[in-house]
Amino acid sequence: MNHLIRISLLLLLPLLASSCLTLEETYSFKANGSGTMTYTMDMSGMANLLGEAGRESGEDPTAGLGFDDVGPRLKNIGGISGVKVTSDNKQYIYTIAFKFANIAALNSALNQLHRADDEGIVAEPMHTYFEMKNGVVTRTHTPSSEEVVDALIGEDEDAESTRMILESMKYRINMSFKQPIKTVYSAGKVEQSGKKQEKVLIEVNFAELAADTDVLNTTVVLKN
Repeated sequence: MNHLIRISLLLLLPLLASSCLTLEETYSFKANGSGTMTYTMDMSGMANLLGEAGRESGEDPTAGLGFDDVGPRLKNIGGISGVKVTSDNKQYIYTIAFKFANIAALNSALNQLHRADDEGIVAEPMHTYFEMKNGVVTRTHTPSSEEVVDALIGEDEDAESTRMILESMKYRINMSFKQPIKTVYSAGKVEQSGKKQEKVLIEVNFAELAADTDVLNTTVVLKN
């Protein structure tokens, strides 16, 4: 079960009604298409609630979280190196970071990270998350499966409370480049920074993402 589905199913717990979560992708690209990527799942906003739920149930609330199962799989992908997994089970912050030699390796790693099942098998066809050509970088998101959408939307009588939960949860994509940025196209909230505008942040909430995953699709045009 991929991490988005795991998090979606957690929404079914009433104790999360006032909590928040942030999923964040951070990329640093070189002109040749190599770079680094860090994926962070920050559940610190619900740390107290999850800890209390664990104590009451006697079960480990961190079970199934983190990227311990993903790390070894990424190490087997050609062009991926320096894989590092960190888990903070007290604050519920989990990260996986790696270096990629090219865009093809990055796409293979992202398919393993986002689309692999419990055995590490990725459904065909592989999704192309990133393309880089002639100074234009595009990032597309995968459509949510019915399982994810059903978990996110919930029953009709819970629609309002579910919407409030989803709006408190964020998905962010950070990208930085050696070249300055000319233009950014995205339906999400866009922020650019740096003296040469070399960094871009795309942010959406989970209500927007549940309605249409295309909201995360982004095109960055770099200056020559």
